[in-house]
Amino acid sequence: NEGSQEKNKKKVSADNVDDIVSKTLAQIHERQGKLDAAIRTYERLIELRPNQREQYQEEIIRLKAKKGQGSNEEE
Repeated sequence: NEGSQEKNKKKVSADNVDDIVSKTLAQIHERQGKLDAAIRTYERLIELRPNQREQYQEEIIRLKAKKGQGSNEEE
């Protein structure tokens, strides 16, 4: 039983790190001009953290508006 508890602790920690990295990753994508990748990352964050949906949705709207201004998108 200790083994499964330890496994669960590691999973929770990995999930927490993934959440932090994902927001940072979205910001990095944006700085690199990879707006579609940034949008996808924020969409994933909404799935991971539905309680922060409004915040991430605002970022998506902002990025889509930025895309519409003709910035170059490279994947």
